[in-house]
Amino acid sequence: MLLSSDLKTFDMHGRKVAISQIELKSLMQVKPIREALLKEMQELKRNGYHSVFLMLTDVSQEATDLLFVSDEPLIVQKAWGLQAQGNSVWMPGVMSRKSQIVPALQKAFE
Repeated sequence: MLLSSDLKTFDMHGRKVAISQIELKSLMQVKPIREALLKEMQELKRNGYHSVFLMLTDVSQEATDLLFVSDEPLIVQKAWGLQAQGNSVWMPGVMSRKSQIVPALQKAFE
């Protein structure tokens, strides 16, 4: 299970949030299993999570394709001002869960 290999759980103002990260040389490495990853995220969400995020971090492009399933689909727009395309958003320059993802989400969940 790729999703759980680097998964961290956070309490964000009373909401249980999971954020996982997979570092890749190219997003093409996960393209064939992208739908399976989303399905796995939806299954994890049923275990009491408000939101589940998966950072598909492309180290060659220094960017992240952020996949998400959430009770609050507009949380990505609220956190970063970015418009999601379905269950994902492209985030140029985003490489760090700790300094770029978690703080913005915590603020958005306030």
